[in-house]
Amino acid sequence: MTTEQQSKADRVTALKASASYRQAHLDPEFMSLEALRPVRLQLEMLKPELTLRAHGVQSTIVVFGGTRVIEKDEAEARVQRAESAAKADPSNENLQRDLRIARNVLAKCHYYDEARELGRIVSSTCQIDAACDYVIVTGGGPGI
Repeated sequence: MTTEQQSKADRVTALKASASYRQAHLDPEFMSLEALRPVRLQLEMLKPELTLRAHGVQSTIVVFGGTRVIEKDEAEARVQRAESAAKADPSNENLQRDLRIARNVLAKCHYYDEARELGRIVSSTCQIDAACDYVIVTGGGPGI
């Protein structure tokens, strides 16, 4: 190979390695541009939509919740721990506040059971003959 041919080959290699030669979806710097935020958002919504469709899910019900609404057993355990800590140091305002919060969480834990029952009713009523209508979708974290 001549020097000129090697130089040309080096230029082609450099060109192909440059960001301007990359396809848009393979260029992380390009995809991270603020101007492409709407495109990224659209892709974030499209991905689960296509996945659900691929699994035969025709419609969904999204259940929003929170991490503070938890199962009763866990809420009761938190109250017991908070009561023990507050009893050991009754003048500690932070421990008293933690106890109030734990009791408030326990008072709301029935919503956890109600949300599970709603999911059971919808799932058992709407999943007939292999149809997946009104599938419950959650954030997947702890709590409701």
